[in-house]
Amino acid sequence: MRNLAARSAKAAHETAELIEGSIGKTAAGTKIADETAAALNSIVEGIQKTVTLSSEIAEASSEQATGIAQIDKGIEQLATVVQNSSATAQEAAASSQELAAQAEHLKAMVGRFKFRQEDLAGVDASKPQTDTSAPDETQSIRAANDASPSDKNSDQPVVLSDDDFGKY
Repeated sequence: MRNLAARSAKAAHETAELIEGSIGKTAAGTKIADETAAALNSIVEGIQKTVTLSSEIAEASSEQATGIAQIDKGIEQLATVVQNSSATAQEAAASSQELAAQAEHLKAMVGRFKFRQEDLAGVDASKPQTDTSAPDETQSIRAANDASPSDKNSDQPVVLSDDDFGKY
């Protein structure tokens, strides 16, 4: 019986050691599980922050897209205004050239008119003038002015008298 008691004591002692080993291993497993839970919680928090940041980035991107669309529309409007201004400037330049050409033509035409110095001496532009030329001279001026265009030389000056004032 002693032998049986000694074996029982030895078995109880081995069982106690096994139980203590299991308790230690369970404690280590619990510690690992807690650390794993903390790591998973940290990962979840990181994912939540990532989702929040992703949402903010998406919202900012949407606002930027709206801003870019507005800028694009503004640039299109500016391009239209520039095209219109360019067309207007070209039209103004063409009109200016045409006006300059007409002014030169008018200058050449007016340059053909000559006034006698004696008619201009002492003339008051605010008062109507009366014809002081001799009848022969008036008739010769009228005859020269009434001549057909083929008879006239375009380089010849046109001489006007006061009687011709309303004629042209």
